[in-house]
Amino acid sequence: MSIKMREVIELSCVLLQLEYALLLLKEPESLDEKLIEQAQKDVEQVLCCANYICEEIAADYINLKAVQHFESETGQISYSAFEHIPIDIYAVKQGGKNIPFKLYPQQLMTLAGELEVLYTYKPQKKEIDDFLDFDARLSARAAAYGTAAEYSLMKGLYEESVIWDKRYKDSLFSALKTKKSINMPKRRWV
Repeated sequence: MSIKMREVIELSCVLLQLEYALLLLKEPESLDEKLIEQAQKDVEQVLCCANYICEEIAADYINLKAVQHFESETGQISYSAFEHIPIDIYAVKQGGKNIPFKLYPQQLMTLAGELEVLYTYKPQKKEIDDFLDFDARLSARAAAYGTAAEYSLMKGLYEESVIWDKRYKDSLFSALKTKKSINMPKRRWV
């Protein structure tokens, strides 16, 4: 189940009490010209904060993983050749077997030939009607809490930012915690 950026923005507007921005997203014809300008500015700022939070989630909490195939005669693969912006490259395979590689500021160095690179990546900036890259572990509510925290911080509302940040982190940690049961060993008396 993919989350649409619109869901995150709308929920963030509800949390932040940005009534005109929410009306712009749902019923734009109900606003006059003067209110539309302010509402558009608010929506753009919330979208910017949401994109920032998505980058943070991808870097620190939920890794976005990708596999990409390359054909390299020299063993040098420029980071600009990747489909996504890589954060971390954790394996390079050739013929199904892991091969050694080194990371440099501009490129990946490894053996020449047909390569399969496994990596985590930074999400691209999303527009309102785009889908987020995350799996079902991330909820629209968690992303909206983070967006509200970032927006509040940007507006200088520090106390509100702390509240939203706590809710954001709590909802992320509860979504990411292990769902399986843990078996503790029986007590032994010495």
